[in-house]
Amino acid sequence: MSSVSCCILVNSCSKYKYILHPFFTMLRRWWPNCDIPIYLACDGDLKEYRDAYHIHIIEQDEDYGFVEGRIHALELLEEYPFVIMLQDDFIIERFVDNTLIHQLITIIANSYHTENPKIMDDSNAEDNSSQIPIACIRLMPCPGPKGNVHSFSINSSSSVLRLGEFEKNCWCRFSFQAAIWSRTYYIRFFKELKEDITSNIYKAYDKDMADAIISDPVYWKKIWFQSNLAENKYGCDFSLRYPERMLGVIRDGEYANAVYRSPIPYRPTAIVRGKVEEWAKELFKREKIDIKI
Repeated sequence: MSSVSCCILVNSCSKYKYILHPFFTMLRRWWPNCDIPIYLACDGDLKEYRDAYHIHIIEQDEDYGFVEGRIHALELLEEYPFVIMLQDDFIIERFVDNTLIHQLITIIANSYHTENPKIMDDSNAEDNSSQIPIACIRLMPCPGPKGNVHSFSINSSSSVLRLGEFEKNCWCRFSFQAAIWSRTYYIRFFKELKEDITSNIYKAYDKDMADAIISDPVYWKKIWFQSNLAENKYGCDFSLRYPERMLGVIRDGEYANAVYRSPIPYRPTAIVRGKVEEWAKELFKREKIDIKI
């Protein structure tokens, strides 16, 4: 197992606390050998979740917002260079490959050291990217990477892991799907993205109007969810200012259930527009999990 300092961060808010017991019940059921510290960041009293699921908690004073709450928590988790980011409605449905996850953590960690593992480009083209750090290894291939495939030797053995690269013109270079992230990259990306958006607002409006817009939490909620700037071309283009690579688990076919052939098998996403999806309700009923909405 990897000795790299990595944790799991789950963020939520009191509005959606009803999903937390189902989420953690399924996580502990399908990831019984999880030995990575788990943190829950949320507003309100979190003691019941800490005690029931043996997790660490980050109690936030209020609902800071989806992205803002994540950044607040990540800044507190400074002892961890890498973080597996999960959402509260990523309901795990099958066994998690704990060994593979540790191997992937080792790969992303090694990319930040000079003794990087040899990376072979399956296209046989000359590849000088082995010295470029990896910002992210996406664990959920939804969608999967379409760029060059890189092979990594594992623990100086004959085992090899293959990961795909998200190309520079890929609309989903950034994604909120489950992934191992460089903690500092994630913080930098959103802080500077928010600064960029703010700068554009001041260019388009007078100061008083701009001040009102950027201080309104509802505006930022629309930016991250309705406009979804981070996960679309705006976010893609913004990510190109950074040298780090984005890699991901390769999708095993285009069929819908291919998402289950991933290190953390879940179906995206259980809550859509504030409502629990019917498939999720059926899943909880089948798994004998009560959910009180």
